[in-house]
Amino acid sequence: MDKAEASEGLNNEIYDHMSGELGNLGTDEAVKEKLLRVCRGLTMTRKIADHFSYEHILLRAAEEYAEASAALLRMRRALVIGDGSVPEAREALASELADCRVMHDQIVCKEPMLHDMEMKEYFRKAERTIKRYHVGEKED
Repeated sequence: MDKAEASEGLNNEIYDHMSGELGNLGTDEAVKEKLLRVCRGLTMTRKIADHFSYEHILLRAAEEYAEASAALLRMRRALVIGDGSVPEAREALASELADCRVMHDQIVCKEPMLHDMEMKEYFRKAERTIKRYHVGEKED
């Protein structure tokens, strides 16, 4: 068995496990394909994270997040004041956000406890924002 076959076998094993965890997905092939893509992404991320030291990953993540910050500002300029092409800014932003996601997932591979901590904070901050800005409340 070569590496590709082993990787596909691992992806299928993860897919089977996740399918069981999520219950019956029915016959919706699009949902199954999305889940399998997530499994493949996690497999690739694990390989990358295992290759590099945690210190290296943290440094690269800081660089990627800085590049995403610049892409966010370029997108805002293109949208608000017409400085630059919106489609080009959007494409650059998507690329930088993808880099951030790859780095984020590598960090979580190195420190799995961060996932639960992050999710707890995510929901706390989302709820805080909803309350702070009265999101979903009807205005008179």
